[in-house]
Amino acid sequence: MPSVAFLETPPQPMHIEWLHVRNVRNLSELRIEPAPGLNLVCGPNGSGKTALLEAIYFLGRCRSFRTAAIQRVIRNQQRELQVSAGLLFTDQRRIVTGVERSRTALNIRYNNTTVHKVSEQAAQLPIITIIPESHRLVSGSPIYRRRWLDWAMFHVEPHYINLWRDYYKALKHRNSLLRSNRIEQLGVWEQAMARAAEAMTAQRTAFINELATAMSAAARRLQITQTTLEYECGWQADMELASFLAKQRKGDQERGTTRQGLHRSDMTIRHEGREVGHFYSRGQIKLCIIALSLALDSVFRKRTGRIPVILADDLPAELDGEGLLRVVGGLVGQGSQVFITSTDLIPGVSQQPLKLFHVEQGRITDPVTGI
Repeated sequence: MPSVAFLETPPQPMHIEWLHVRNVRNLSELRIEPAPGLNLVCGPNGSGKTALLEAIYFLGRCRSFRTAAIQRVIRNQQRELQVSAGLLFTDQRRIVTGVERSRTALNIRYNNTTVHKVSEQAAQLPIITIIPESHRLVSGSPIYRRRWLDWAMFHVEPHYINLWRDYYKALKHRNSLLRSNRIEQLGVWEQAMARAAEAMTAQRTAFINELATAMSAAARRLQITQTTLEYECGWQADMELASFLAKQRKGDQERGTTRQGLHRSDMTIRHEGREVGHFYSRGQIKLCIIALSLALDSVFRKRTGRIPVILADDLPAELDGEGLLRVVGGLVGQGSQVFITSTDLIPGVSQQPLKLFHVEQGRITDPVTGI
């Protein structure tokens, strides 16, 4: 992970003290002061609830969780969007950060200092999402799980991003050599791929073992069926990658690509040996994802000392009353700042301290503390 020179001390647990949003979808301009714990955002479909979560996500990741097309995120007929926030740390330090994005430029500021890499901003404001698209982590292509795992590893392993870059640089060179039939040069890049992949696999395995333990604890809190996490490295596990790639050269050359390797790895959630995505209902899959998110939050704070912000869009969908209340209690019980969207007030949620925001046609009414 790149060093962040403009921070004098490592980030500590924090929450968003105030948030200012301008020109994000149908949100023309708003400012809120969320609670450090639970924040419930209610309103009809299309009112701007998800846009508010999208704005928070954009502040931390400098992109949307809904689309890669920035023109869809910037409010119609506007040139740019802006999201800024005040972060309050447990040692009472206050930091202001902001992101400005047009169709052609991105500007990031953190405590009056320009941030030049998105990865630096992501490291300062870690965000965990539970969104309708999250079901892909269980029932979708392995590419979604690899992306999720890479994001998590980026945050918890300081040198992971450098290993990731080394591996994919070597993979790109190997594929180029395969297509140009220059097989005599393959050995150098296969060795480079192997060095990075084996280090990454060791780091991933240790992380997934921690994650599995934390997920088991989360499942008990949510009162759901226990599952297991399994990791597949992406090549024949009983061989060193360099030797395996050398053995695969002829077939790879015929296809012009490296068929196996770390870029074909996968992490699956299983019950009694079967991938849950093949037979779980949508509601069961959602509970699995929530347990995985709670586990990530636990491992993240254990490894880094930081507490992520949790965004849960349309949380009540596919969850029943008692199960939903256990989920809300589990999210709040982590001690994170949580933003939940719902079309209606969640029955029984008044048992938790919270701030309620009502969104209507892109406008947010004055919040109510408690219910």
